[in-house]
Amino acid sequence: MKKNSLRSIPDLPYRLLSPGNTSLFAFVMTLRLAVRARVAEEQSRGVCFADIVAQVREMVTRSEDAASQSGPRPSPEFRAISKRALAWCLEAYRLPASRGLPPGDHFPTSAPT
Repeated sequence: MKKNSLRSIPDLPYRLLSPGNTSLFAFVMTLRLAVRARVAEEQSRGVCFADIVAQVREMVTRSEDAASQSGPRPSPEFRAISKRALAWCLEAYRLPASRGLPPGDHFPTSAPT
């Protein structure tokens, strides 16, 4: 029964990055670095997370325009890249030290006493 249920899952209709598509891979890695730098810079200025996300969305839109991929509907690749960019924001965003958590420890195992 278990084998049949696994076979019923359809394959993805496309791959975001093919092994030979190094230009898209380089583009994504460069965009990731730019997003992380923007988050760090804006957070150091005291900009709230929601505003940082809005700026990152604009960065992705401009990147799509520069790559001549914009049209009435964004390509599946750019929709996926846009979602990843939001995840990169979360990865790069640091909670303020005033909350009492060490950097990177967003889920402490015990409550402070």
